[in-house]
Amino acid sequence: MTEAAVPRHRTKGRCTVSKKSVTSVIVCAFLVAVSAWASDSAQHIAGTVQSRKGQRLQVRTSAGRSISIELTHATRYRKGNAAAGLSDLRAGARVVVEAKRVGRHWVAVGIRITGPQVAGHAADTKTGHADMHREHAAGPPGGAPVAEPHAAHRAPPAAGQPESGTQSASGHAAHAEAPAGHEGHAEGAPASAPAAPQEPMAHAGHAEPPPAAGEHAQHGGMAPGQPMQHGDMPAGQPMQHGAMAPGQPMSHGRTLFQSDMSLMAGMTPRDPVSGMAMPHWQLMTLGAIRLGYNHQGGPSGDDAFESSNFGMVMTQRDVGSGRITLMMMNSLEPATVPDGGSPQLFQTGEAFHGKPIVDRQHPHDLFMSLSATYRGPLGGEGAYWVQAAVRGEPALGPTAFMHRASSGENPTAPLGHHWEDSTHITNNVLTAGLGWRWLSVEGSAFHGAEPDEHRWDIEGGGLDSVSGRVKADLGHGWSSQASYGFLKHPEALEPGDQHRTTASLHYGAAGDRPLAVTLLWGRDRETHATTDAFLGEAAYQITGLDQVYGRAESVEKPRDLLLTKDIEPTTGASSQEAVVPVRAFTVGYFRDLTTSGVFRAGLGADLTFYGVPSELEAIYGDPVSVHAFARLRWDKGHGAGGHGGH
Repeated sequence: MTEAAVPRHRTKGRCTVSKKSVTSVIVCAFLVAVSAWASDSAQHIAGTVQSRKGQRLQVRTSAGRSISIELTHATRYRKGNAAAGLSDLRAGARVVVEAKRVGRHWVAVGIRITGPQVAGHAADTKTGHADMHREHAAGPPGGAPVAEPHAAHRAPPAAGQPESGTQSASGHAAHAEAPAGHEGHAEGAPASAPAAPQEPMAHAGHAEPPPAAGEHAQHGGMAPGQPMQHGDMPAGQPMQHGAMAPGQPMSHGRTLFQSDMSLMAGMTPRDPVSGMAMPHWQLMTLGAIRLGYNHQGGPSGDDAFESSNFGMVMTQRDVGSGRITLMMMNSLEPATVPDGGSPQLFQTGEAFHGKPIVDRQHPHDLFMSLSATYRGPLGGEGAYWVQAAVRGEPALGPTAFMHRASSGENPTAPLGHHWEDSTHITNNVLTAGLGWRWLSVEGSAFHGAEPDEHRWDIEGGGLDSVSGRVKADLGHGWSSQASYGFLKHPEALEPGDQHRTTASLHYGAAGDRPLAVTLLWGRDRETHATTDAFLGEAAYQITGLDQVYGRAESVEKPRDLLLTKDIEPTTGASSQEAVVPVRAFTVGYFRDLTTSGVFRAGLGADLTFYGVPSELEAIYGDPVSVHAFARLRWDKGHGAGGHGGH
């Protein structure tokens, strides 16, 4: 932005602050009200039955909490895939209880018995584990107390001692009942006694070596004698396993957060909430707020104290043989980010006050998503889906950067955003798709023009653009997508259509692993130029609280736009615009400090280094950019498992 333009932007901000403040208060009040409503929605409590006296059930969770749950004549009972009754609720049974908070009491809506009525694994382990995996594929909602899926792991017997259990068909050794008060772990053999030869335990797709004699089988690197931990989460934290499809291995390690809206809406062949009945509306909210200092170095840089943020509200219920999902996502960035955009060197895209936005990233709109989706099954391993959105995402490109697991806690949009995933906020979108097992195909019709500079409204527009996308689940955590879109006059200041092509390869995109990686290519073909963008990004959850993230990219940008901060008129329709490659490399670290109920708060910082073309060195120099920020994230009442656990 020019020096003359900046004061004008700030003046406009002061003139409209009253209107924005009122709108902000209204939206915040709405989100708070919805969150309060969510607290009364159904939750899932997983644990082990301690006792049942009449119509009162006592369940012990993984955190050691004992929860009293009232049973009514309307409570439904299931055991595996069959109906069950009150008499099946015996001490020691593993259960997942769908319950509602009524005043100070939990009242059971439905109970699924997922394991045998012993402290450890019994001979029906195969059935019990399949049920538990289906439950954990759904992912418990934030705030619900959760128990470990495996009650006890028996240490291998000492040499010469008989096996106390039998090997199950699923590859799990039957586990002996544990001494009371020892978190379900049986005592190991004496250290002096050598362990008998034993095959590694096939643990739902995770091969584990047997523990040494005198040690306990460990999950996630826990020390002997400690309770089993998932994701190194503090006691009382909800255990979440990402949005795993049925049959996928359950994650026992650290996981990364992701909030893929299409996955949460069920726009995938395999249902991420398979086995969860939703006869009533199920509500969830999630979101994130970052408050930070942004320093962009060099002569073209700027500083800002700002906040990037979003909040999502989603509700689902069964309709016919399928499920309907209503979703709304909002952001207060129109009030918390400068009108001209957040400072970001070499960033381009969209317009403000009749000028192109350069060296800044535009704020998101108040309404980022407003959609209705219906998902119906096609046999046991397929589905079809249709979505209508006033604001939404067409089938074009990968999951947007702010929702990708591989972005980690990175607060910054990629420099190739308008080559790769900028259509995540699009007006009037109709999408239809279908999939079977590992493959899905979908197409969209939508309004091609990008949202204008008025961030507080919804513009609408005719369905003048189309796109198509193919997604493939490659197994073992790998996935990919390829897409093409025709966009009618997307840029306000550059008349002309755009043809966009993207292809990407992902690892850990479901947010069920400690590592997530994205390799992405995007191409925009326009009248004045054809340009490419390449991106590689990754995030790694070192512990349940510590994360590192990084991004490397190379993008072809219009040279004159970066030099003049304005669009130069072309000499003819066939004139080709000169472009230069811009490179950026970001490395960052984030630390969670507090995890209270549904909230997680922490601090992060990152550095960005640039490869500046020689033509631009005079106005950009050799810059280094810095972000330092505090982040608060919440996740309440989500029974759909549409996002990762961390």
